Amino acid sequence: MEGDFDRFCLRDKSDNEFLTNDDDETAMVVDNYEERIMESSVQTDPQRPRISITVFRCSKSHQSCVVCGIEIISAKVLSSVQRTMIFLKRGVFVSPGSRCCSEHIVKKQLTVESFDKICISKTDCWTLDSFGLQVLLTDIRSMLLQQNSFNFDDPTSLNEEAYKTIVGLTKGIHM
Repeated sequence: MEGDFDRFCLRDKSDNEFLTNDDDETAMVVDNYEERIMESSVQTDPQRPRISITVFRCSKSHQSCVVCGIEIISAKVLSSVQRTMIFLKRGVFVSPGSRCCSEHIVKKQLTVESFDKICISKTDCWTLDSFGLQVLLTDIRSMLLQQNSFNFDDPTSLNEEAYKTIVGLTKGIHM
């Protein structure tokens, strides 16, 4: 067993803030994830291992909706967890700061129909360092902890086809 974990990097002192149990400090770090990812992508540290993944992505324009592509003036900026949800459900990378029409969001979640309509612009190479991967895994974990069982009154729970298959009615009739 000795030497099994020798290939893993040691944490530096700046990473210790993630190991504390102080709720206020943790909340501050969660709010700061996107900024730290952007900082880590700008600073190239040869010590940090990096991986590149080829993924589909949405337009990088922050002036149009990632779902319908319509240029919008007032829109909701997608959170890190919402962007991770899009990546998991559709395999589409959405860059930080991307926006979405408020009609595609219900109870701080994208509607099921919105996932099917997301505009893919092209393939791109997504590069993650160890911190970026840690943020992605934290977002996935957070998203999984928020998942509930079927809730027929929640429009984000099922898409139209699944709803009709299970209930025998369309969403419009029941809701």
